[in-house]
Amino acid sequence: MHVLVVDDDAEIVAYLDLALSMDGHTVDQALSPRLPDAPPGGYDLALVDLLLGRHDGAAVVAALAAQGVPVVATTGLAPESPSVAHALKAGASAVLHKPFDLADLRRCLARWGRAAPAP
Repeated sequence: MHVLVVDDDAEIVAYLDLALSMDGHTVDQALSPRLPDAPPGGYDLALVDLLLGRHDGAAVVAALAAQGVPVVATTGLAPESPSVAHALKAGASAVLHKPFDLADLRRCLARWGRAAPAP
């Protein structure tokens, strides 16, 4: 899968990049709401932090969801936080609460990611 990771914490982005790459996925990174150009065929999944500095991650969720990209929001906020509800309304398929482990991440990829096209 081709996965986009959007988080303003460079250590989290590096960790997710390493973990996803070791599982055979291609990873693009964004440390701000400014997203890289999508690859041909688009992303199979995006992991988007809800708090991107002073920016609202739900706007990034909405933009990606509008392009047909499955989005899993990531956050350290409580499940009952209004930001979590806003992300789901904006188009997030799911919310992954930090800290999460690799098993949780892999379950999200399996459930929400688009399957890579057959060669």
